[in-house]
Amino acid sequence: MFRRRHRYDGAVSEQAIYCGEWCKRGERSVSAVSFIFALKEFTPAAFYILDEIDAHLDAYHVSKLADLLLEESEKIQFIVITLKPEMVNRAQRVYGVYERNGVSNVVTAKSLEVSH
Repeated sequence: MFRRRHRYDGAVSEQAIYCGEWCKRGERSVSAVSFIFALKEFTPAAFYILDEIDAHLDAYHVSKLADLLLEESEKIQFIVITLKPEMVNRAQRVYGVYERNGVSNVVTAKSLEVSH
């Protein structure tokens, strides 16, 4: 049997991604993450920057997202901006950014050796 492969043409139905007022914030976050991961299958990038993508998720779902990102990080690099300890605790590298006297400073807060 032959299977047809569908190629992504760049068009997205507004109804397919519209979550509107009837979705809770956490559901919108999950929809956004799902959409990003679906797009990366069609047009992968060398790295992704995710800014507080976990902000509206509870601790359980932040941990699950962190596990997914860690698993995918074998193939793709993720730069995640977060305030959630569940995400930070699973990171391979953590950088802290703080301001002092109008100057931003960057420190390495932790580096984990992740074994698979």
